[in-house]
Amino acid sequence: MKKRSTSGQSEDDVHRMLGFNEENKYCPADYRTIYTLLTNTEQRGVGDLFKRTLMALYLLNILEMTPFFYNGGSDPRNVNTQDKVMMGAVILKHLQNLPCNAHEISEIEYSSCNMRESTVHEIGAACYGVLSLLNHSCDPNVVRHYYSQESVVRSIRRIKEGEEILDNYGYHYAVMSITERQRKLYNQYYFHCECSACSSSWPLYDKLPASPTFLGGADSNSETHKSSKNISKSSLMSSLMDVIPQMLC
Repeated sequence: MKKRSTSGQSEDDVHRMLGFNEENKYCPADYRTIYTLLTNTEQRGVGDLFKRTLMALYLLNILEMTPFFYNGGSDPRNVNTQDKVMMGAVILKHLQNLPCNAHEISEIEYSSCNMRESTVHEIGAACYGVLSLLNHSCDPNVVRHYYSQESVVRSIRRIKEGEEILDNYGYHYAVMSITERQRKLYNQYYFHCECSACSSSWPLYDKLPASPTFLGGADSNSETHKSSKNISKSSLMSSLMDVIPQMLC
């Protein structure tokens, strides 16, 4: 990924270019792509920042009990104070940006008897520099899968040229009410979602009619109409259950 020259760019443009290396590339293997991710410090309350600062100090104190800071020896008197201050600041930064950017790593435990009895278990979390650039939608157009340490993003519907790639942060319109989605998204990510599902107040899946609604007309009694009525809500729900666990991983 290449960036343009920052000369003459606005502050917002420069901010969007954070994480690029000296070769003007956004390399996912470069730590700077993680370090420069959004922290939402300005939106956090005093209590939240105080709690995270205490946690950073606690973790820094634990590091001081290890050889982490020793400069060429095992004597703790060799520790450079400036190094400790810098590391404490880095820890505090990640205690703010990881909750907003890290992705849950989950596995699905399938039930051999009933798909609906399958459960999703969180086994860890990881932060991907490129993946964290994707914005949220309660009706995403991609789904994430994990293979060992790699994350793979696949489209789940046609994405037009120039159309934004939209991920889901774990709050899907089909299984969670708009009130709950908006509350959880703001509490963790500090934004109000304005995707199509939220703007149009799409209903939960289990609130949809049990069968399709037809407007009627000359062909309302046709065989096609009759056969369409046989598409039951339960059969559609079974199909959805095959997809939703993958979307929420």
